[in-house]
Amino acid sequence: MLSLKVKNPLGGFMKRTLIQFHIVIFCLIFYAGKVCAQNAVPAVISNISEGQFSAGYVYWQGTTVVDAQVGKWEIGPSQFSANSTLLIEVEANDGGIAYFDYATESGDFASFNIDVIPPAPLTLQRVFSQTHFFARPRSAFQRFSIDLTPYRQQTILLVFNASYGQVSGNITFEARASIEDLQLATCQVAPLKPLTDPDAIAFENGNRVNTDPANFSLNTELTRLTNAVANAGGNGTLTSAYRPPTYQSHLREVYTKQMLLANRREPECVTLKAEVQAEFSGTNGHNIIQRPARRSNHSLGRSFDYAITGITSAQIDSLANGCGLTRPLPVRDRVHFSG
Repeated sequence: MLSLKVKNPLGGFMKRTLIQFHIVIFCLIFYAGKVCAQNAVPAVISNISEGQFSAGYVYWQGTTVVDAQVGKWEIGPSQFSANSTLLIEVEANDGGIAYFDYATESGDFASFNIDVIPPAPLTLQRVFSQTHFFARPRSAFQRFSIDLTPYRQQTILLVFNASYGQVSGNITFEARASIEDLQLATCQVAPLKPLTDPDAIAFENGNRVNTDPANFSLNTELTRLTNAVANAGGNGTLTSAYRPPTYQSHLREVYTKQMLLANRREPECVTLKAEVQAEFSGTNGHNIIQRPARRSNHSLGRSFDYAITGITSAQIDSLANGCGLTRPLPVRDRVHFSG
């Protein structure tokens, strides 16, 4: 959720531009622009204001690249302890990152906080907290990066607070936080669409073997093949049978976005890239080896995936043919059988 690094003033514009150019060409050649047209909706700053109970001393400039100062920096008449608070409202949309450079300074006791406040029922995320018990000169600027992925399609507040106050007699020592180059960045590849179909959700949760005769028409052939493999000294494991069309579309999207993200190195694409990779071949175990068909025999109930070990490929094809089955792609997709 949070990273801290030294600011890079160069930004890598040329490298990013070349990558984006190659992605566009890839889209036009292989996907006719259909998937690529589904661009991500970028996160945006929708409002900047001072907190309701802020004591003042909050200054900012810019709306897409924001520089700000939060807190009072002067020695003056006695006053009660106070807070200065800057609120930056963000429409997270398709996620990404918020990044900025941050430094603090104080004349005596002071505290500084950076928080992310999402809508209920999500809870506040404390990004940074620091207390000064004595005077400190301004610190070196440090780069912060806040992952907006958990807040997709939500409105959040980035809250910068400086607390300071009376410490002796009628003298007040103050404190100030400086924020520079606050910007938002969203990966140009849109996130995976959320699954809403109950059957597709069941598949996503691991219930991927559906041989219900209402949807699957090869139960007889599957039984024959299972027995034939066992009699030949092999072992077989059924990994997929009927597949809902909505889940087939999901697999196509996973494959396509894996290709689109493969060479992207922008920080705002890191989280999305990991999500898609997990669907492609990671923790969710799809192990997609080729682009899924738009109309699959799995969705028609006329194919299944059956992993066989212990016998040769030639034996497998012979047994399959004897059971009324074929392997359309015995090398690239050796577990796939059709009737």
